[in-house]
Amino acid sequence: MNITLRVWRQANAQATGKMGLAVIHQGRGELTVARALYEQAARQSPDPSQREQAALRAALLLVDEGRLDDAETRLRALAEATEDPELRLQARIGLSSVRLE
Repeated sequence: MNITLRVWRQANAQATGKMGLAVIHQGRGELTVARALYEQAARQSPDPSQREQAALRAALLLVDEGRLDDAETRLRALAEATEDPELRLQARIGLSSVRLE
């Protein structure tokens, strides 16, 4: 197996693991810990769609934490930057929830 592919798979598995842990912490109400794990996954994943999904989840947790200005900034940036229409829609829905708060 190519070493580059092995490194990619390892990094992808680590990011996937962090996202799984984030879900657990989020379920326990540990939003700051969950957001930090999503943010790590967003920075470390070699997969662009996984990075964007992790960034979206982190931004949505900012809404739950009441950090609306930060959430709005991140959600707007995601909505503008992504090429994924579903992710763009999710970010826009998140933006509308910020405006309702």
